[in-house]
Amino acid sequence: MIVMVLLIFVVPSVWMYLSRKKDEKQLKKKLFNFAETSNCTISESDFWKNSGIGIDKSFHKLFYIRTTNSEENKKEIDLTKIYKCRVLNASRSMNTKNGNYTTIDKLELIFTYRDKNKPETGLEFYNTTHDSLTLAGEVQLIEKWSQIVNADLAINRGY
Repeated sequence: MIVMVLLIFVVPSVWMYLSRKKDEKQLKKKLFNFAETSNCTISESDFWKNSGIGIDKSFHKLFYIRTTNSEENKKEIDLTKIYKCRVLNASRSMNTKNGNYTTIDKLELIFTYRDKNKPETGLEFYNTTHDSLTLAGEVQLIEKWSQIVNADLAINRGY
């Protein structure tokens, strides 16, 4: 009886873990292959849900892949052409009888180009439209990547 109960709970958990690891491995391969098409090598990367981001610090290029609703979004950003990078945290406050709460609707890494005629580019890290309603480290991850990119931009400017 105990073995049966363990199988009911353990097997699905192990299967979900292995499935997530397999998906992450495939996403990592896609991101690294995407960088290779531009003769770049990812030196630092992160992966979450159906998304991945990586940077080639020697060529100052950022690579991003995100799959939502079976649609793949790939972006390559040449950081030598970027003026600044910032985090967009689209959130809203809600008043309830239990107190005030702030909920995040969208997190994006926004890039402003040196060429003022070129529109800003955003890399989405979280969006309630197609992600779960629970954040799983995306706030910390976007802050980390904002720091990585801004450090690279400072190197490009020579300070």
